[in-house]
Amino acid sequence: MTSCVIALLVLATAPVSAYNQGNKLYAQKDYAGAAAQYEEALKAGPSAPVNFNLGNALFKSGKIGQAILHYRRARYLSSA
Repeated sequence: MTSCVIALLVLATAPVSAYNQGNKLYAQKDYAGAAAQYEEALKAGPSAPVNFNLGNALFKSGKIGQAILHYRRARYLSSA
């Protein structure tokens, strides 16, 4: 039983950890690494802030089309 609780806690904090790591990498100007972490955080479900930050990382990486997609998703999610 205890191992199940620990496993659930790890799974629940994984998206937050990935998001925070993405923010750290973005601040270090590792935009590709940040994008990968934000994508990992999105595996837990849709999130306006994560999509917005992913859009920023993709924009800085020169992936303008993908950035626009994530900006639009962030806008949609924030208005819902």
